Amino acid sequence: MTIMSEHLLISRNSDGDKREKLRSILEKQFTKITKLLYTTSVPSDVLDNEVLPYIANDVVFTDPWQNGGSKELYRIGMKGFHCMFNFTMDIFQLNVKLNDDDTGRVIVDGIMNLEQFKWIYTYPLRTILVYDFRLLNKDVYEDEQDDDLIISPLFEIYRHEEMWSFGDMIANLPVAGWFYRNIFRVGFGYAFVFASGVSCYLKDVHIEHEGINKFHISKQILHKLALFRHPNVSIVMDIIQDVCHAFMYPHEVEQNETNTCDDILRKNATEIQEK
Repeated sequence: MTIMSEHLLISRNSDGDKREKLRSILEKQFTKITKLLYTTSVPSDVLDNEVLPYIANDVVFTDPWQNGGSKELYRIGMKGFHCMFNFTMDIFQLNVKLNDDDTGRVIVDGIMNLEQFKWIYTYPLRTILVYDFRLLNKDVYEDEQDDDLIISPLFEIYRHEEMWSFGDMIANLPVAGWFYRNIFRVGFGYAFVFASGVSCYLKDVHIEHEGINKFHISKQILHKLALFRHPNVSIVMDIIQDVCHAFMYPHEVEQNETNTCDDILRKNATEIQEK
């Protein structure tokens, strides 16, 4: 029994070592592939020889602008990207996850640097890359001299996704980015908080005054918020209340939810009226 346990332990340790070795090699390979894909000074023949063998025939590429697939379309898009733009890629983190069904996922966190006009400005874009891949061979061998893989390819990528934010894209633009970061986002933040506060108050009033006419409720709210100074405001608030009734209040009367915003709103409204 002890001998069998020792054999099982050795086997598990051996499998674990192989898995870690495989993960380590995959990290090196995906780092290399990412650098080749997103460093646009890399020659076309290098892409054909060192990237394309790792691309599956049914590959699908996705980013915020597009979604499509096939190895040939991927090849054309890859080379077109290198011809049209001047990019480099800074990798902050790369993680490999291996599944039990001989598939895996790689997530890369980094920054794509657009250097099209680098004498004026280098445009950084925070980017998350996701590669889904299939293992073709778990037996890995390395050249002891240069630590490069002898066998190739070890895997094939069947899904490649680029994720980046339009907000980040705008925020990093010269001039426009400053207005977006310092004016639009700040203003939108205040507007959202105000809308949230009004929504909380509307919800609370709806619970307490279920049978009261909607226009009367809106007018009461506006008076308490010291906003009832313009004839169009009551119309706008009626519309807001109708939207809230349609989308936000189907069950609150039965649930009788408490409104955590109410005390703050009442206090603020009172202070405004006193001023």
